[in-house]
Amino acid sequence: MRRDVTMLPARGWIVIAFKTNNPGAWLMHCHIAWHVSHGLSVDFLERAVDFRNSISTVDRNAFNDNCNAWRAYAPTSPFPKADSGLKMRQLADLKLLS
Repeated sequence: MRRDVTMLPARGWIVIAFKTNNPGAWLMHCHIAWHVSHGLSVDFLERAVDFRNSISTVDRNAFNDNCNAWRAYAPTSPFPKADSGLKMRQLADLKLLS
């Protein structure tokens, strides 16, 4: 076992407690990449208003440019992936970058 890692026993459960004092979107995940595509991850959004207010216009524009570039590239990718396992959301639903 490594730092910041816990083992989940078969058919078991884990209680995790942490301070929610660090604005941002934080990923908790399994360290086996393909497990994430099967849903073994969760995002925590801490202090959403503070997080939204901390995003600069330059970063917001860069994020949107990157998303638009991905949307243009993905349909033509030579390595298609039909499902990341992550639920698709609209940015307007997140109310972070609007």
